[in-house]
Amino acid sequence: MIQASSSPKGRTVHSVSPSRGDRAEAGRGEPSARSPEGNGCAERFIRTLKEQLLWVRTFATVEELRLALLEWAYRYNEHWLLERHNFLSPSQARRELRLKQAA
Repeated sequence: MIQASSSPKGRTVHSVSPSRGDRAEAGRGEPSARSPEGNGCAERFIRTLKEQLLWVRTFATVEELRLALLEWAYRYNEHWLLERHNFLSPSQARRELRLKQAA
């Protein structure tokens, strides 16, 4: 679902709510989304999304927004190095976790 709200700069911001499957996937791993650390991580992710994409671009269509979100998510997951993951990208951290769990 796409929702519009105002940013601190007075621009209209559109956001996309995750599907049920996305929410279930996001709930795996530590820290839990119910813990303060998990909430902080989620809030920081949303803030980064807003600062890097939603507050700096205007989207003429929903399709344009959808494609920009997909591109941003790919860059974030493959190239963003997060201190929380020992300076690995989210994709690298997921792969390492799966390898540890398989061993």
